[in-house]
This record gives sequence, C-alpha cells and structure tokens, in this order.
Amino acid sequence: MLPTEYNATQPIGSQIRSIRKKLGLSLQETAARAGTSAPTMHRYEGGYEGYSFSTLKKIAEALDADLEIRFQPRTRSRQAKKTSQGKPTRKHLFDTVHRLFWDRKITAAYLDEFSVWALRRILMEGNLNQVQLAVAYFGTGLVDEVIRGRGVD
Repeated sequence: MLPTEYNATQPIGSQIRSIRKKLGLSLQETAARAGTSAPTMHRYEGGYEGYSFSTLKKIAEALDADLEIRFQPRTRSRQAKKTSQGKPTRKHLFDTVHRLFWDRKITAAYLDEFSVWALRRILMEGNLNQVQLAVAYFGTGLVDEVIRGRGVD
C-alpha cells in the first residue's frame, strides 16, 4: 500500500523516498536491495536527474514498485516562464535546478551571488533542459568562462 502522501506527480526522488519510508527501509537497506550504493540512493532521492534507467529499474524492484516512464506534454505556463528578453526568470531557473544542490540548502539568490559555482554544478549534473535554461539565464560568456576553468569535464 502506498503512503497517503505519495503522489505520482512528485519528482521521482520524492517518490522513491516516500515509498522507501513507507516500507520502513533505510537508504542502506534500499541500496543493498537495489544493488547500488547508499550515496547513489541519496543522490536519487535528493533530486539528481542524471538517472540511469537500469538503476531506476533496480530501485523499483527493491521497493516492490512498478516503474512507469511517459512523455507529458508541457503546458503553456511552463513554457512561458521567461522575461520579456527571452531569458528565464531566476525563480524559474531555481525551481528547475535546485535539486542539483542536494548537498546544500540554497536560495534563488545563490544563482547570482555564486554564479560560477552554481553554473559549474548545473553543467556537471544537470539534464539538457536544466543546462539550456542555465545558458539562457547566465549567457554564453559565463558558460565559456566556467567551461575553460577547472572542474568541468
């Protein structure tokens, strides 16, 4: 039986955590059942979006859950979160990427205050949509600077 707070529209990491907790499993127990590591489980639950399909299948099996993958058409409101200059708003970028900062509690202001650090994390850990939004927000000049710097592979 799924927890009452379970919601299929939640991010996948929240779904994993919700089902795991309902089953009374620790991260380590779930990782062992899935044949992966506790840090991997922590990243997945924390919103890391570089999911491996094979790992998701193993986690679903470990949680005795079905894994469904589907395409969901975007709504106009999701597409329209840009300023008049075509640049995404800081709030929209933050809402899209904040899960990449699973190891820190950040605010939207961090995107501007620590832009090189934030952009490096987005480029390294983000999915295509997150990277595209970051490029549109920060501009190609800062992206080039970050890519030329150390720590981006």
